[in-house]
Amino acid sequence: MIAVCRFDKKGEVMKIERIRCVGFRSLKDVNIELANYNTLIGKNDSGKSSLLLALNKLFDPELRLTSDDKCKLPFYDGDCFVEAEISGIKSGLGSAGTLVVRKSLDQGLQYKSKVPANETIRKMMDGHLLKGDISKLPEKIRAIVNKEVAALPKGKIPSENATTIYEKLKADKLLEFTDGWARMDERELSALIRVVFLSANMRGEEETQYTGNSVLTSVCGQLLRDAVAKDPGIAKITDEYEAEIGRVFQKNASGQWELTELNEFQDVLNEEIKRFDSGINSESVLHPPKIPTINFGLSLEISDGCVTGIDYMGHGLRRSIVFAMLRTHRRLRQNKTSGGHRSGPFYLFLIEEPELYLHPQAERRRMNELKELANEANTQVVLCTHSAFFVDLSEYKGIHRFERRDRLETRVEVWDGPDLDPETAETVSLICRTNSQHSAMVFADLVILVEGESEQIAIPYVARKLELEDSGIDIEVVSCGGCSKIPPIQKILEGLRIRYVAWLDNANKNDKADIAKAKKARSREYGRIVITDRNWETMNKLSGNESKIYKSWKHFIKDGNMPNEEFEKRLRAAYSFQDYGI
Repeated sequence: MIAVCRFDKKGEVMKIERIRCVGFRSLKDVNIELANYNTLIGKNDSGKSSLLLALNKLFDPELRLTSDDKCKLPFYDGDCFVEAEISGIKSGLGSAGTLVVRKSLDQGLQYKSKVPANETIRKMMDGHLLKGDISKLPEKIRAIVNKEVAALPKGKIPSENATTIYEKLKADKLLEFTDGWARMDERELSALIRVVFLSANMRGEEETQYTGNSVLTSVCGQLLRDAVAKDPGIAKITDEYEAEIGRVFQKNASGQWELTELNEFQDVLNEEIKRFDSGINSESVLHPPKIPTINFGLSLEISDGCVTGIDYMGHGLRRSIVFAMLRTHRRLRQNKTSGGHRSGPFYLFLIEEPELYLHPQAERRRMNELKELANEANTQVVLCTHSAFFVDLSEYKGIHRFERRDRLETRVEVWDGPDLDPETAETVSLICRTNSQHSAMVFADLVILVEGESEQIAIPYVARKLELEDSGIDIEVVSCGGCSKIPPIQKILEGLRIRYVAWLDNANKNDKADIAKAKKARSREYGRIVITDRNWETMNKLSGNESKIYKSWKHFIKDGNMPNEEFEKRLRAAYSFQDYGI
């Protein structure tokens, strides 16, 4: 998986811009760009949740890729890895502020860097070089290595000695470098990026406990951990503990461990080995344990006065409490005195189906909250959804359409057009704020763009009566609020690679100008155009003084009239993705 981050104009912040998954479940090779606020959409089992899971596994230090994650598609026997490129990095890991990390099934977590071109030096830095295996090194380098390891016992060169050698060779400019991969400590990555994953099947009771990867642990609990780590008394004890650990895990001048039991174990083991092969020798290598994080047993007791325990309450309330923790996280990160943000790591929020158990107004509020969260510095939101409420067409670069035909590999359609010009972007923003149906169209297989509600209510009803709807194809008829608004919506559909039919009037000069714009906006791959015989009322012979919408509803739906020949020909063309009348 590739993730690319950049510098924000307001200051150095990390932003994931590009992700790539290779050989991960149905994601054979998926490469997409990310915005601050991202929605993954598509039919069931199209790979949306797999992408969230892959991102979670990449950035969660407790998770590993397993054989279950490897792509099981026919004829695939390639790699399985998740890769991220992050800029805005201030640590020494990044080259020119950029860090590339990879978590693979075979190699674990690595980062891309300038590594020594010499294979023996790379082997030493990876912890695999034996003391006596340095004969292939150049003479000057070999002399420095020999001096450093002379007092060491036989076996692998310890990491602290390897680091000393490396720094000396680098200072003396004896090393040549090339692009390569080096091991990375999970703690280093988690110090830079913290991931919060809200799965669709999360249990409220689990998410409000300070355990594992719960939301409370990931979001609110981190504030406690940071505070405890900065406490002077605890910091002093931690330093002393680390010093004692270091003493125990180092050999003394005579090459013996401080732990006599380990020396005895090593001697007896070598005696047993030499009984069957005198040429074999073993060497014990101690790996210091990770200093444990000081965790308090924090939990939330939820009660409504009658019922205690979140798992005994409604599903919607459970989800709402979890999202309340996200809002709490956002508020606590803000520095109210300066109006800015407290320094801290980058947060990646991965949310699976945020619409679950929510009524429409709550969905709308939740979407606004997530967008506000995504606009925070060092914060990004990626969610998968089946709800149009969580799709914002003004964030068109953050819409990713997942397709998995015949249950084979997942393909993702992403924005493929130029940036919208300011006028078009403004029109799209206005249209979407007055009619949420426009967000629903990005879920469809085919979109029919019409002038207004008269066409919108009649076309799908008549199409069903004529049995034009294919159960395998989702068609959305969208009212654009005037023929002049159709070309801007075309540009959105073109950029997202969604097939559409633009259905326009042809009664006057303004209509002809709109038709010309529609022709210019459409591509032959994704767009078709249907031209009405003059206008909707004339073509369908709708008479009377009532409103156009009422006349359309009464004629086709209330009175049940079938379409005349002119309407039916255009309707059949639209539903079969054909041009008509141009």
